[in-house]
Amino acid sequence: MPSRKQINFDRINRNLDRMATSLPILIGNAALNHSKKAFRDQGFTDDSLTAWQKRKTSNQADRRTTRSRAILIDSGALRRSLRVRKASFRETAIGSYGISYASRHNRGLSGMPKRRFVGRSKTLTRNLERIAMREFKKVFET
Repeated sequence: MPSRKQINFDRINRNLDRMATSLPILIGNAALNHSKKAFRDQGFTDDSLTAWQKRKTSNQADRRTTRSRAILIDSGALRRSLRVRKASFRETAIGSYGISYASRHNRGLSGMPKRRFVGRSKTLTRNLERIAMREFKKVFET
């Protein structure tokens, strides 16, 4: 006679409660890392990498050295200002804290090119789906 496997609903409920807390944090950190990767790649990855437009003029720091600096990097404050703003099971959001010009660079202005580093991305969405599926599978593992 085949043996029956017992389902431990208490354990599943505990795992679901734990996942409700941990999954938004994992999602937020993955989104944050995706945005910070844009600074390393010098472009935003949606379906594929879209490189940022090059600078038209160099600043004083660029003239003092033979090596040019990365786009959107002067002091590094913009990249460091990115944080997970909200991480809950209903909503997870990342953004910039304390940098007034972050939105202008991300959206662009007339005469100023759009250099997106935060936003919707097909690549990010696929990554977040993989993370969510991995965490849901853990709930039911014994």
